[in-house]
Amino acid sequence: MGVATLMREPSARQRRRLLDHAYELGYRHFDVAPVYGLGAGETELGKFVAGHSDVVVTTKVGLAPGRGARLVSHVQGPLRAALRTFPALRAVAKNRSSAAATSVEVTADAMMSSVQQSLERLRVDAIDRLLLHEVPATDLSEAALRAAENLVERGAVRRFGVSGPPEVIRASDVDNHDLVTVVQTSDSLAPSTYFSRRDVAWVHYGVLSMNLHRLAPVLDDRPRQESLEQLLDRPLRSLEHLAGALVLLSAAARPGATVLVGTTSEAHLATAAQAVEGALPEAEAVARARRILTDGR
Repeated sequence: MGVATLMREPSARQRRRLLDHAYELGYRHFDVAPVYGLGAGETELGKFVAGHSDVVVTTKVGLAPGRGARLVSHVQGPLRAALRTFPALRAVAKNRSSAAATSVEVTADAMMSSVQQSLERLRVDAIDRLLLHEVPATDLSEAALRAAENLVERGAVRRFGVSGPPEVIRASDVDNHDLVTVVQTSDSLAPSTYFSRRDVAWVHYGVLSMNLHRLAPVLDDRPRQESLEQLLDRPLRSLEHLAGALVLLSAAARPGATVLVGTTSEAHLATAAQAVEGALPEAEAVARARRILTDGR
């Protein structure tokens, strides 16, 4: 479950309810970063993690809340409520969202400071996975890489690595360092860059937040709807059904990949969890279903 999308929910009580519901459904891996929720995502997740010792948490270093984000961090609850009440404001907020985060130089001191703050906000003794946030590993000095390795040796971080789109991963080959390598792709319906390295992990994000509503017209296109139902062997009559189909296609597009579910809907959390129970569709059916969806955008 991704905390970035969760933080769009203005109610702290509902955010906790969504986290609890995800746990009840079987979600055990939670993805966060210091920048999510204008810096509050880790704190929000930490309150939840404190009551669950069996969850895995991934957080990051390399992006930080920008000055504008820090200025509005104290009023973000009312701001989210306003965006929900007045949808027209969302376009303005989206156009200015690039100011919400800024790249920081990941020095050894910055690495240690960021991890210490993350540990405190998450209320844990160790971070399960610490990833460079869209920063190539080659941008780090040897001192910074040694600092990361020292954090692993001390037990403050269990695994350290790099995450980002393919172009970041290509620029992340460093010698003599044990790095987790995570390729992030924002649209599981489009072909992704192929990597021959066996140690590369894949994360498909934005599967619901970027695709669900823009692909909703397929529900009103009876021929395409029926074709998808036959290919996936499941009904496709509602947004909940479509959410499940998208998660299923994302999981089946690259078996073994992690599907990052970001949503503020309890129903979508449930259909996403149910979608990957049992066997995945055959590759040919997956490819045909993806073409049917993308051709009708």
